[in-house]
Amino acid sequence: MPVSNNAFQNNNVHTNLNHTGNNRRCIFDNWKRTIANWCPCAKRRYERTHGNYFIIRPDEALDPEKVSEKTSLKSNHYRDSGASHDEEKEPFLRSHTGRNQQTYNENTLADPPFTSNAMEGDTEKQAAYFLQKGLEAFDNSQFKKAESFYNDSASLGNIIAVHNLGTMYLYGQGIQKNAEKAHECFLLCSRHEVAASMGQLGYMYMYGKGVDQSYDTAKEWFLRANKVGKDAYSQFQLGCMYLEGIGTPVNSKKGFYWLCKSVKSNYLPAIYNLGVLFMTGMPEFPQDLLAAAVLFEHAANFGDDPYSQNNLGVLYATGEGNLRQDYKKAFKYFKSASEKELTEAQFNLGECYNNGYGIDKDLTSAAEYYYLATKNSDNSLAEFRLAQLFLYSEATFKQDLSMALYWFGRSAQHRNEMALTNYTALKTLLEANKDTSPEFQKSRI
Repeated sequence: MPVSNNAFQNNNVHTNLNHTGNNRRCIFDNWKRTIANWCPCAKRRYERTHGNYFIIRPDEALDPEKVSEKTSLKSNHYRDSGASHDEEKEPFLRSHTGRNQQTYNENTLADPPFTSNAMEGDTEKQAAYFLQKGLEAFDNSQFKKAESFYNDSASLGNIIAVHNLGTMYLYGQGIQKNAEKAHECFLLCSRHEVAASMGQLGYMYMYGKGVDQSYDTAKEWFLRANKVGKDAYSQFQLGCMYLEGIGTPVNSKKGFYWLCKSVKSNYLPAIYNLGVLFMTGMPEFPQDLLAAAVLFEHAANFGDDPYSQNNLGVLYATGEGNLRQDYKKAFKYFKSASEKELTEAQFNLGECYNNGYGIDKDLTSAAEYYYLATKNSDNSLAEFRLAQLFLYSEATFKQDLSMALYWFGRSAQHRNEMALTNYTALKTLLEANKDTSPEFQKSRI
């Protein structure tokens, strides 16, 4: 029978690598897996940080580049691409006539009654007080109270409260989503040159949230955000747009430049994506696993990012990136990422239990994690591993040929050629033996 008891044989037949979400794409179509035996996260992430990230506070509004000492990335491993640090001049932000494009004045926004100029004296102090109470309520997940306090502060002219209201409306945090209100809030804030609000406007046009989708307009808002301030999310999106050719010709150097700027602002998706670029390599920038390890380690330890934790685990398991091979550390990172339901990490944890890497060998636990990896994704390699476990009988794991046939079939459906070969051979063998057990008959359905 053309199967192997070697747990790592035939990994190269795992062709369906896009199994962790529809919003993640491979950076380059011709990318090849260079790290055998494990499942790294090698797709670009477009999903955003949780909406809480975009709530701003008074000190952040005064100093957009302020980064806490705890999470500052002190490393020069993200290298200058050689691109000019003077990005193209921002095109004039044209006026548009779409359904959400209108001229705003003090009477346009009826709820709450925003004013364009902050008031002085006690009123300004009251506005700051209401803002602080709103932030405290938001931090305690008391979103209705936060909305009320933000409304009070915004009605007294506090522009930060207006932005935070917009964020709550956009993400539906404790209140009903309302993209049109969010757009109104961010547009008003943009007139006060709040960079974070401009970044949110870019997001809305990028993905058509409450407005007609327009990559050109999104790019203009992202550029404008970085002209008036330093918005890490806008830098991240500009990097993605240039790398992928979204609304602009592909320009790897500019994409790399903007991604590095976002990394310096400690934006986790940017740190992960830059690490992936170094891990996979690209024509203009060769593979650099050491730089990838530095970036993944920062995001894994300080940002608790599961994708980076998984990739750091892969590097420890293989001894790549100038890291000493350490299966116990690899297991620790896989475990942490799997607890966040990352399918690649669940598969890798199954590999550890299956082979006794960093933990005592436990085939039952291996099967559990392989199964978890198949629940929410088309992980053909995890399905193939399950079939292998059921095919071979060991003291701690009972052989079940009907289950082996089932999982080979599942894996074959997800384009695993070796699984198809084994499915055909096993099915022929069982039919030749005229197996009529209920389990076998069920597996044929």
